[in-house]
Amino acid sequence: MDKLEEIIYKNTREGMSMFLIGQTNSGKTWFIEHILIPYLDKMGVSVQYFKNAEEIAGVKSKTDLIIIDELETFQDARHLEQNHPNEKSYYQTSYIKRVENWFSVLKNIKNICLYVISRNNKEDINFLANSCQFADWDNRKIVTLVFSKDRCF
Repeated sequence: MDKLEEIIYKNTREGMSMFLIGQTNSGKTWFIEHILIPYLDKMGVSVQYFKNAEEIAGVKSKTDLIIIDELETFQDARHLEQNHPNEKSYYQTSYIKRVENWFSVLKNIKNICLYVISRNNKEDINFLANSCQFADWDNRKIVTLVFSKDRCF
């Protein structure tokens, strides 16, 4: 089985943007900072990393891969609301507006991107990974990857 960083490298070289979906506090950011970015650098891939969508500024058009951590998608909103009826706080009007502002910035980024998304349990992760094919903001085709510690540590 290929390592996750090798899969991301391959998709980047093939011009495919990706969602990296994993559990909250599972080590996704650590993997990006300590494994993925050094590996991509070694492979000659230029990277810009943003810790969240609100930090996006100064995207360089010649960057091979833009990594945006702590992003959100609404493609699984109905699933989340049906399966977690007591946790609708994510979808309050103020949060929706905030995410829509991120989307307006994201639609202007034409680079290949790795978007990092958290979900709280494996069922929600698998639902999103199996149902998502396009980004919310610009309809670019997306490859979905599921993060788990045993695939990269």
